[in-house]
Amino acid sequence: MVRSLRLVVLVLLALVALAAAPPAVALAAQDAGQAAYEHGDYETAYKDWRPKAQKGDPAALYGLGTLYFDGLGVDKDVEKGVDLMRQAAEKGNVDAEVRLGLLYGSGIGVSQDYAKAAQWLKRAAAQNDPRAQSSLGYMYQTGQGVQQSYETALKLYRKAAEQGLAAGQLNLGVAYARGLGTAQDYVQAHMWFNLAASQGDEVAAKNRDEIQKQMTAEQLQQAQLLARTWLAKHPGAAPSVMPSAGQAAPAAKAPSAAAAPQPAAPAAAATDPRAGAAPNATPAP
Repeated sequence: MVRSLRLVVLVLLALVALAAAPPAVALAAQDAGQAAYEHGDYETAYKDWRPKAQKGDPAALYGLGTLYFDGLGVDKDVEKGVDLMRQAAEKGNVDAEVRLGLLYGSGIGVSQDYAKAAQWLKRAAAQNDPRAQSSLGYMYQTGQGVQQSYETALKLYRKAAEQGLAAGQLNLGVAYARGLGTAQDYVQAHMWFNLAASQGDEVAAKNRDEIQKQMTAEQLQQAQLLARTWLAKHPGAAPSVMPSAGQAAPAAKAPSAAAAPQPAAPAAAATDPRAGAAPNATPAP
């Protein structure tokens, strides 16, 4: 008999929060516009990016687009911001591809269009971007803009999770907890919830603590060992990374516990969009 779970999960609201957040601007460390943007000096960022964008530089087009879209240092012009980000995305800028995917998925600044959301997220996922992989996985899990496939969702979640993305680890944990695209496996679910929780993901921590109640001592020990082994093999695993920078992203609220695990949406993220730093916390005992 399958024991009931009360996992706390995120809903599609997370897509709205992420799409509305100030996006990542992945430029060289010495780039004056990037440095100014990170310090909240948007006028200087505009002056640096504008001439570069006029020459077709993808990163500058994206940076300039974010300024117009969010009204930072310039009069807000959502339509112009989206157009500049689209130009950047068409030139292969992965951050622009991710944000356009989230915008179309949420309907912020554009007409909601799941097919276009999937299109841009697929392009970014093809560049091995974990943010896009986790978000696209959710679309395959729910059948939004693509043909529903739990198996494809699981593969995408795993790719994101293995790169250290907390949202991907959370989603992969839910897939194992519910048996979506794979056999139900509480050990694997606990492992991935634990890894996401070690990065400060509160939803993952609640899920881990809830599922732990359904596990034997032996299963719990095995899950903890798997988490520690994973961390040892991935010393450069990134903290939760989603398209937000300069300012903190609006946090998506976790709903009250459900009677059974529900589909997990991409988790709201920390402010630093770039990979490299290892999780500071160790998986909980």
